[in-house]
Amino acid sequence: AVTEVLGHTGSAITAESDGSYVITAAEPNLNGTVIDPTTSEAMTGSGHDRGHLCAEETTARSWDCTSVGTTGTFGIALDDGTYTVRVEPPHGSTTMSAVSFTATIADGVATASGSAATQSAAGASISVTLGTPNLIGVMQKSGEAAGDGHLGVQSPQDENGDGVADWWNWTSGHHISSNGAFATEVAEGTYKITAEPGWNMSGASPVDGYIDVASDGTVTCDEDYGPGGCTMSSGSVVMSWGTPNFQAVIYNPNNEAGEIDGGLDVERWYQSDGSLATNLDNAQWTRWTGWGNGGTTGLVELTLADGLYNVRTRPGWGTADLAGASFTVTVASDTVTACQTTASTPAACSTNSGAYVLPLSTPNFSGMVVKGDYSTAAPWAHISVMQWQDSDNDGDINQNECCDHPEWIGGSNARPVTVNQQTVAKFGMSLADGTYELDVHPSWEDTTSIRRKLNLTVASGSVTACTPAWACASDGEGGYTLALNTANISGSLSDSDGTTVQYSFVDVMVDDDGQSNTGENGYESFVTWADVNESGAFSLYLDAGEGGAARNYQLAAFPSWSDTTHQRTLVTVEVSGDPAAATNCTKATSGDCISSGSLVISLSKGNYFGTIKSSMGTVSTGDDVVLANALVMLVDGSGDVITDSLTNSSGVYYLNISDS
Repeated sequence: AVTEVLGHTGSAITAESDGSYVITAAEPNLNGTVIDPTTSEAMTGSGHDRGHLCAEETTARSWDCTSVGTTGTFGIALDDGTYTVRVEPPHGSTTMSAVSFTATIADGVATASGSAATQSAAGASISVTLGTPNLIGVMQKSGEAAGDGHLGVQSPQDENGDGVADWWNWTSGHHISSNGAFATEVAEGTYKITAEPGWNMSGASPVDGYIDVASDGTVTCDEDYGPGGCTMSSGSVVMSWGTPNFQAVIYNPNNEAGEIDGGLDVERWYQSDGSLATNLDNAQWTRWTGWGNGGTTGLVELTLADGLYNVRTRPGWGTADLAGASFTVTVASDTVTACQTTASTPAACSTNSGAYVLPLSTPNFSGMVVKGDYSTAAPWAHISVMQWQDSDNDGDINQNECCDHPEWIGGSNARPVTVNQQTVAKFGMSLADGTYELDVHPSWEDTTSIRRKLNLTVASGSVTACTPAWACASDGEGGYTLALNTANISGSLSDSDGTTVQYSFVDVMVDDDGQSNTGENGYESFVTWADVNESGAFSLYLDAGEGGAARNYQLAAFPSWSDTTHQRTLVTVEVSGDPAAATNCTKATSGDCISSGSLVISLSKGNYFGTIKSSMGTVSTGDDVVLANALVMLVDGSGDVITDSLTNSSGVYYLNISDS
């Protein structure tokens, strides 16, 4: 029975005499009008797609969205906080592009800022003018416009400074309409644009094009990175969908149909010298090359270049009792020449109507995930799987010596399922024989649990060990209950000015060998890490010594990525007692770092700083061209790195240098 109903303000709503509840919608506090840049008037529209607006809270990363009305007006109710508000034109528009502005809500009153938004006073209606796109294009199939998909815009990242992109960084994403049209506004530069067909668009595969944008906004096709990837027609970019050479149906054997929302992950095999593998005998490592989603039919269509591939299926979000399976695919002369299972005796993949049928598998490691109380279901917890590798090729796995290491191979989500009228969080995965390390992560909504590490062994196709047993309990029938951890160490992180450090992390090391000349300050073995949240808080679980004896750990607290002033800061934490708890914390530079049992860590600011300038100055700039985001390393006489830092936008770096 319903025992309590709370309104949007947190106040209780009383039931009516008939047992029903009257819920009043919240009044919008962010109101305004969207302006069409071509007419300077309110944007008008009809139908279900009239444009929309989404507000993202910048610390909690929560979203709220609303549609734009037929007369261009909008209204949305937001809690206090700072939001990035993105306003999208109707799908398929080639005359308007998305814009963003910042909205700050204080005591329920909205204040807008940003070049796209105008507001006469706090709380007043906002006028948002959409952008004018300079990247306008169309996707074609068999020479005719065709679409319904997604366009990803990526910018080049040149790590070695040779003028050629080493990889491409995602910049923005945009909708491709049902008639193949896309439009957006892009700044000066070179870009890779990737078009991905919608889930239910058949006979098309993803394709890349490359464009150059001049200082005046003019767009042309770039022929250096991708010759023929696109053409220009009357100022518009024209691209053709790829022609699939690999079609596969992700098959659900339980309902004997294509897996709804099932997917494929594709990796390409390489030899040890970096050349393409020609068979599994010389295949040494893989590189992820793409993915596909089966939509409502389970059919995935991709274009694969010549090579040897590991293709792994993924169950859809609603499937909890099946796992992915791997297949080996060979492509030669742009044609798939073989598709086989990865069993010890490989079998050819079955086909149906020209598509390979890739069935999901029955998991050999499955069960439920619960919170740190060992009973409450933990839906959408994630299990990350690392397999131990015999890196030194001595024939065995030794986790306590160089250089055997765990290598990430995949993961599984714990999906909510109703069993006997109760919600449980079920997982399942299919693992080959080997030794594994599992990291069980709580969902974003779970604020009471923290990550737990487990050790797993699979032999002859079955799980033979999962430890610690109290956190990986077997039901005796092949199922396991994995328990997340609860924290016994909590703390907060700030910078030298007392400002909260957001979205960083803390590493934990321990002295396993008892020697002071190994690792850093004697601490050579990595234990775990903790994420620092938007409030600067972090939580850990650390054991005390045997019988509750004191055990010391070294914690390394890191600044956020954007902070180039502060340094990684080391503290020593003592954990003792039964139950174990933090009993002491000392900072190498000065003072204690514990208060009422909680760690209070302040980052150290660099005591040595300078400026890095470029040698590429011109006659007009001389040597005043600075290097932003440059790596600066402090090394000892042996060339070993002591610490490092990055320069900020002004080319300035900070380092901590001790007297020793």
